[in-house]
Amino acid sequence: MAEFYDNADNKINKAYKTNSSNKWAGGGFLSTPIDLVKFGNGVLNQELINSTTTKLLFEPVQLKNGKVNEQNYGLGWRNDIRKDVIKDNREIRIIHHGGTASGSLAMLVLLPEYNTSIAVAMNRSGSSSELFDITFKIAELFIAEEITTTSTVYN
Repeated sequence: MAEFYDNADNKINKAYKTNSSNKWAGGGFLSTPIDLVKFGNGVLNQELINSTTTKLLFEPVQLKNGKVNEQNYGLGWRNDIRKDVIKDNREIRIIHHGGTASGSLAMLVLLPEYNTSIAVAMNRSGSSSELFDITFKIAELFIAEEITTTSTVYN
């Protein structure tokens, strides 16, 4: 297992050792990017849960005033639409969830339109949004490659 690190005041130090195994829903799991991608693929392909349950998990919660919560948060997943991120200017639906714990970060991004799961993990502290940006840049490379391959095949 990797060592965990904190990044404070432009210094990297070993993170304070914690045992999070008592809080499974709040960061008590240790995983690898490979296993996170397997999990993401299982969700996207309805191998773990059916499509009805998946839709419930991904659908952003509506507030009492009828508006969707500002983070587009469903049951454990954020559900965002991005545009102007790839050459053909289509809207891309991005389902994602990040996690932080003492000295570590993880992000899982699902791209249902492309049946693609991408996971990144770091053994240092930071913010989920920082890791989302890195993970989405990787996703853009996969999307661009698929568009190029598809265009080549069909042109």
